[in-house]
Amino acid sequence: MSPDQPIVLGVGATQIVDAELVRDLKEKWVAEAKLASSADETAVLRAFLNEVQQWDAGETEVIEYTVQLGDTWAGIAGRFLGDQMRFREILEFNELPPGTTLKVGQKIRIPPK
Repeated sequence: MSPDQPIVLGVGATQIVDAELVRDLKEKWVAEAKLASSADETAVLRAFLNEVQQWDAGETEVIEYTVQLGDTWAGIAGRFLGDQMRFREILEFNELPPGTTLKVGQKIRIPPK
Protein backbone atom coordinates (compact mmCIF):
# COMPACT_ATOMS: atom_id res chain seq x y z
CA MET A 1 0.00 0.00 0.00
CA SER A 2 1.30 3.44 -0.81
CA PRO A 3 0.25 6.88 0.45
CA ASP A 4 -2.81 8.26 -1.29
CA GLN A 5 -3.89 4.83 -2.51
CA PRO A 6 -7.68 4.53 -2.57
CA ILE A 7 -9.15 1.99 -0.19
CA VAL A 8 -12.59 0.55 -0.84
CA LEU A 9 -14.52 0.44 2.43
CA GLY A 10 -17.71 -0.93 0.95
CA VAL A 11 -19.95 -0.60 -2.07
CA GLY A 12 -19.63 2.98 -3.27
CA ALA A 13 -17.40 3.99 -0.33
CA THR A 14 -13.87 4.83 -1.39
CA GLN A 15 -11.53 7.08 0.55
CA ILE A 16 -7.93 8.21 0.09
CA VAL A 17 -6.02 7.31 3.26
CA ASP A 18 -2.41 7.86 4.27
CA ALA A 19 -0.63 4.49 4.42
CA GLU A 20 1.47 5.56 7.41
CA LEU A 21 -1.68 6.27 9.42
CA VAL A 22 -3.04 2.81 8.62
CA ARG A 23 0.28 1.19 9.63
CA ASP A 24 0.37 3.15 12.90
CA LEU A 25 -3.23 2.24 13.76
CA LYS A 26 -2.62 -1.42 13.00
CA GLU A 27 0.55 -1.52 15.08
CA LYS A 28 -1.19 0.13 18.04
CA TRP A 29 -4.26 -2.11 17.92
CA VAL A 30 -2.28 -5.31 17.43
CA ALA A 31 -0.20 -4.38 20.50
CA GLU A 32 -3.43 -3.75 22.45
CA ALA A 33 -4.87 -7.08 21.20
CA LYS A 34 -7.78 -5.23 19.57
CA LEU A 35 -6.85 -6.43 16.09
CA ALA A 36 -5.23 -9.54 14.61
CA SER A 37 -1.74 -9.13 13.18
CA SER A 38 -3.06 -10.63 9.93
CA ALA A 39 -5.62 -7.82 9.49
CA ASP A 40 -5.46 -6.05 6.14
CA GLU A 41 -5.77 -2.29 5.55
CA THR A 42 -9.53 -2.47 5.07
CA ALA A 43 -9.97 -4.25 8.41
CA VAL A 44 -7.88 -1.56 10.11
CA LEU A 45 -10.06 1.18 8.64
CA ARG A 46 -13.26 -0.63 9.56
CA ALA A 47 -11.98 -0.92 13.16
CA PHE A 48 -11.22 2.79 13.13
CA LEU A 49 -14.71 3.64 11.87
CA ASN A 50 -16.25 1.44 14.58
CA GLU A 51 -14.20 3.20 17.25
CA VAL A 52 -15.17 6.66 15.98
CA GLN A 53 -18.84 5.73 16.09
CA GLN A 54 -18.47 4.86 19.78
CA TRP A 55 -17.00 8.23 20.76
CA ASP A 56 -19.16 10.42 22.95
CA ALA A 57 -19.70 13.77 21.24
CA GLY A 58 -19.04 15.52 24.57
CA GLU A 59 -15.58 13.98 24.72
CA THR A 60 -14.61 15.11 21.23
CA GLU A 61 -15.45 18.77 21.63
CA VAL A 62 -12.62 21.31 21.73
CA ILE A 63 -13.16 23.85 24.52
CA GLU A 64 -11.96 27.44 24.32
CA TYR A 65 -11.04 28.61 27.79
CA THR A 66 -10.14 32.11 29.00
CA VAL A 67 -7.36 32.05 31.59
CA GLN A 68 -8.38 33.37 35.01
CA LEU A 69 -6.26 34.81 37.82
CA GLY A 70 -4.60 31.93 39.71
CA ASP A 71 -4.86 29.40 36.87
CA THR A 72 -1.96 27.04 36.27
CA TRP A 73 -1.36 24.61 33.41
CA ALA A 74 -1.68 21.69 35.82
CA GLY A 75 -4.88 23.06 37.33
CA ILE A 76 -6.49 23.56 33.92
CA ALA A 77 -5.46 20.05 32.85
CA GLY A 78 -6.91 18.61 36.05
CA ARG A 79 -10.20 20.45 35.60
CA PHE A 80 -10.76 19.69 31.93
CA LEU A 81 -8.79 16.48 31.27
CA GLY A 82 -9.06 14.87 34.70
CA ASP A 83 -5.30 14.64 35.24
CA GLN A 84 -2.96 17.50 36.16
CA MET A 85 -0.05 15.69 34.51
CA ARG A 86 -1.72 16.08 31.09
CA PHE A 87 -0.90 19.81 30.95
CA ARG A 88 1.67 19.14 28.20
CA GLU A 89 -1.17 18.01 25.92
CA ILE A 90 -2.75 21.45 26.27
CA LEU A 91 0.55 23.15 25.47
CA GLU A 92 1.07 20.99 22.39
CA PHE A 93 -2.56 21.41 21.27
CA ASN A 94 -2.05 25.18 21.37
CA GLU A 95 1.37 24.87 19.71
CA LEU A 96 3.04 26.51 22.71
CA PRO A 97 6.56 25.64 23.87
CA PRO A 98 7.18 24.09 27.30
CA GLY A 99 7.55 26.72 30.01
CA THR A 100 5.03 29.12 28.43
CA THR A 101 3.53 31.37 31.11
CA LEU A 102 -0.22 31.79 31.32
CA LYS A 103 -1.62 35.31 31.12
CA VAL A 104 -4.98 36.39 32.56
CA GLY A 105 -7.43 36.82 29.68
CA GLN A 106 -5.43 34.58 27.35
CA LYS A 107 -7.60 32.22 25.32
CA ILE A 108 -6.42 28.63 25.05
CA ARG A 109 -8.00 25.58 23.47
CA ILE A 110 -8.50 22.44 25.52
CA PRO A 111 -8.15 19.23 23.48
CA PRO A 112 -10.84 16.56 23.57
CA LYS A 113 -10.57 14.04 26.39
